[in-house]
Amino acid sequence: MGGNERARLAELHEYGLLDLPAGDELEALVRLAAAAVGVPYGTLNLIDENRQCQLTTVGFDGGDSARSDSMCAVHFQDGEPVCLADAREHPGYATNPWVTGILGDVRFYLSVPLVTPGGHALGTLCLFDTEPGEAGAERVARAVDAAGVVVAQFERRRQARINAELAAEADRQRERFAVAVRELEVRAEFIGAVLETIDVGIVAADRTGHLTLFNRASRDFHGLDADPELHPDLHAQRYGLFHADGVTPLGPADVPLARALHDGKVTDAEMVIAPEHGPAIRVLVSGRALVGSDGGVLGAVVVQRDITRERQVQTAVQAAQQRETERLRATITAQRELTAAATDRERVVRLVVDRTAAALPGSTEVIVSLLDDDGVLRVAAATPEVTFLVGRELDPGTSLTGTAMSTGVTRRCGDVEAEPGADRDTCRAIGIAALMVAPLFAGGSVIGAVTVGADHRHAFDENDEQQLTLLADACSGALRHAGDADRQAQLMAQIAERAQLLDLTQDAVIVRSLQGRIQYWNPAAERVYGWSAQVAAGHDVDRLLATTWLGGADRESVTGILLEQGEWEGELEHRRADGRRVTILSRQALQRDAAGRPAGVLSINTDISARRTAELALSASEERFRSQFTYSTVGQMIRGLDDTIEDVNPAFAAMLGYAREQLIGTTADRVYDPAVSESRHAALAAMFAGESDAVSAEGHLVRADGTLLDVHMNISAVRDSGGQPERFIGVYQDITDRRTAEAERDAAMGSLAAKNAQLEEANQLKLDLIGMLGHEIGNPLCAIIGNTETALDNWDDLPPARQRRLVEVVDRNAHRLDAIVREVLALVALDAGKLTAHPEPTPVRERLLAAVAASGDEPVLSGADGVAALVQPGHLDQIITNLLSNAAKYGGGATAVDVRRDGRTVLIGVTDEGAGVPEGFRPQLFERFARSGATAGRVRGTGLGLYIVRELARANRGDVTYRPRPGGGSVFTLALPAVP
Repeated sequence: MGGNERARLAELHEYGLLDLPAGDELEALVRLAAAAVGVPYGTLNLIDENRQCQLTTVGFDGGDSARSDSMCAVHFQDGEPVCLADAREHPGYATNPWVTGILGDVRFYLSVPLVTPGGHALGTLCLFDTEPGEAGAERVARAVDAAGVVVAQFERRRQARINAELAAEADRQRERFAVAVRELEVRAEFIGAVLETIDVGIVAADRTGHLTLFNRASRDFHGLDADPELHPDLHAQRYGLFHADGVTPLGPADVPLARALHDGKVTDAEMVIAPEHGPAIRVLVSGRALVGSDGGVLGAVVVQRDITRERQVQTAVQAAQQRETERLRATITAQRELTAAATDRERVVRLVVDRTAAALPGSTEVIVSLLDDDGVLRVAAATPEVTFLVGRELDPGTSLTGTAMSTGVTRRCGDVEAEPGADRDTCRAIGIAALMVAPLFAGGSVIGAVTVGADHRHAFDENDEQQLTLLADACSGALRHAGDADRQAQLMAQIAERAQLLDLTQDAVIVRSLQGRIQYWNPAAERVYGWSAQVAAGHDVDRLLATTWLGGADRESVTGILLEQGEWEGELEHRRADGRRVTILSRQALQRDAAGRPAGVLSINTDISARRTAELALSASEERFRSQFTYSTVGQMIRGLDDTIEDVNPAFAAMLGYAREQLIGTTADRVYDPAVSESRHAALAAMFAGESDAVSAEGHLVRADGTLLDVHMNISAVRDSGGQPERFIGVYQDITDRRTAEAERDAAMGSLAAKNAQLEEANQLKLDLIGMLGHEIGNPLCAIIGNTETALDNWDDLPPARQRRLVEVVDRNAHRLDAIVREVLALVALDAGKLTAHPEPTPVRERLLAAVAASGDEPVLSGADGVAALVQPGHLDQIITNLLSNAAKYGGGATAVDVRRDGRTVLIGVTDEGAGVPEGFRPQLFERFARSGATAGRVRGTGLGLYIVRELARANRGDVTYRPRPGGGSVFTLALPAVP
């Protein structure tokens, strides 16, 4: 539809002629026109979007027909008459249903457009006959004259209607004006009370920049009231206004009020107010110019928000964050250095002392104490001031160090004199007034402690305690690595030493690392391969000997078997130093350290004829495995594919409180936590299917007394030469002490995080509320102040229409302020937990009728007769009013309010046919300050209405829900308890 057609239709509907009686005058005009032209038939046609409406007819009964069937609709918008002697002979009309006999039998046809003074054709004066006639100019002229009289009659009727409406409106305006004047006086008093109550400073000036208003908060900020006589250039000087640095005075043009007046707007301008007789404060200022309806500047208003405390908190937070960053960097640096030194135990202990002292500037002494092989606690390292303590035996049972070691938790003492567990005599002797102690761990057991002292009380806080715990954890890891490195070196030395016993054997004995590097090469290997031990050492054994794997094996699969089963036997081809290749039988055994970790591989290689020797070597290898299995301190279990326990070592039986004989032959389900049965069988299925070779996890075992034991478990599949599993070997380590320490630490951190979250939420609510008030109150206040000043100054000179507009603006914005105050007070009551409800039996119909009448909408109310709900009446009124207001804002007004009882519940639905709530916004719909981006720019609101509605409903043991209306729109449903 083009713009011209829209304008035509608008004017047609504005005349108000469609579907109304034509009246005697128009009927007479059509009869006269038909007689003047000399035809028996005539009609007055009005053409709208879809139809032709025959307003009055002569010679036949008129009615409505489709616009597409109309003869007059073909050319009426051209504005020119159409006259046809015989319509059947004209190609443009011959097939029209008014010509063919479907709707009529028109032959002679004369149509004159009814063109308004605005230039739009509303329809036609149509005169016709069922017989052909003469299309003469005189007949057309008479019809044109008649059409002009018809349009004049249209215009006269419209003007009479408009005059009547204007008279009625004038009466209504006079009544409203009288009411508005009375309300204006009340609202002015209310606005004054609001200005004097709020804690946000409000300052206003007239168009010349002279001050007109200081509210109470502004007077408190400046220590003075507004001086209307003071020149604007002296405002900064008189009221002590400075830039954000608090030192540089503001120039006249820099004052935010002046900027709002001259630039039209100022947003979040920060400045310092330093009154002569009061403390300086820091404020954030926003405002805008006040513009009249004629576009002229009336003045300006700004809002000042005190952010002094906010900036102080920000500065403190930034300083704290900087301190934490520095502490974190120091901890990370220490962890890196400890990791780098992890193979040197003495260096690790020395680094712990140095880095702890550097990371905790408040410390004066640092001591690291470790348990020796006899279980005696001794000082291993200390800062220079207390190096005389190194080597001294400590009594862990009568000190804070002992408490930390026994509990496995870092301990902090702000005053050793008041701490019962502190060794006060020793502390006095070395000048320590405050202490912190963190335990050191290895394999879940406490092996020592790091003690930090200071020469003044309360030198350490929670952050220092956390940092010491991190440093102690890093030290524990480094000490474990150092111990592992020592044991690895010792083990490799033992392996090499034992291998030397085989120097006289005729078999080639090779000791290599897990990566394949040759570490030992006996004389028999020199004879077999032709390389001396000095030449062979350090080379990759398979590269040096050009290994060819027989029987489908390869290096990767053999390594996997060694790691899973601990040994491998098979045939190989090797190349000697002279290039000849020899076939040998290789028996390889994985060597492990005391903790059960892989350390190296011992290979015994013989020629194929020495099979007996190979069998004896294999028997010896199995005996070594049995010895390791029996005497290991880590629990181990061997079970078959059917989950039957084939063997357990003594350590495993002791962990669970059984004798070995009680476990062997039973199923493994007996010792596993039933809660992990499904996940355990899933892991076994993966190993059966060859998707994994081992699983490592933490979980529970069931002791003989039924209690659960925390363990770390490694389950490996032992496979045959074809890769199929034969049995499973499990290694289990008790981690009860570590789990206890972790749980206590996590609980403390969780409590701290919850408290921080509560503080952040409360602070965010304050900021959101202040920001919303600054924005939502500023605009209505500016409008009220500007329009009241204009009214007071120029009332007698203003025309009535302008007077009414001023009062309407004040009324509208005063209602807006009233709604904001009520919503904010409701929000404060909700968040303070002061909202209570006193439900009582309440008839629903009367409450709904009152709320609907107040809203101005006319929704269809159904189902409310005789229904009563248990609810506080005032709360029900507020909920329904808010839902109707919401429908008016976002859905064009409520179209239906339906009530029904569902068992013990009364359901009240409010329906509109608007755009509905965007799907992505629905989860936040009932949250406070929630505003959809699709409507926030064009619909005013605070985002509190639906939040308050839901909380009021819940206070009355009910709720409010939303669902989209089929076909478009929204349905909000209030559920309340029904009266029994």
